[in-house]
Amino acid sequence: MPPLAQLALSPRTDTLVVGGVRTLTVTAVDSSGHAVPASALQWSSSDAAVATVSGAGAVTAVGEGLARIVASGGGRRDSMTVFVRSGSGWIAQASH
Repeated sequence: MPPLAQLALSPRTDTLVVGGVRTLTVTAVDSSGHAVPASALQWSSSDAAVATVSGAGAVTAVGEGLARIVASGGGRRDSMTVFVRSGSGWIAQASH
């Protein structure tokens, strides 16, 4: 992969219910100004017992807790935080 000029994930934070799935939006541009697909990046989760991430950036909520999802490639990396909760009860989340 050529060096990346930009790599950004969106949203920066998210809350999912166990079993939920959210595909992250990736902005990745190489040094020539060409878009780089999410599948060309390396993806990881800080805690696979909380959330896993596919090679296309789809985050699956596995168990309650917090996990950091990281995308990297071309000398750049970015991350986001996912909060996973059970399906019962109420939760309040601030929006930005």
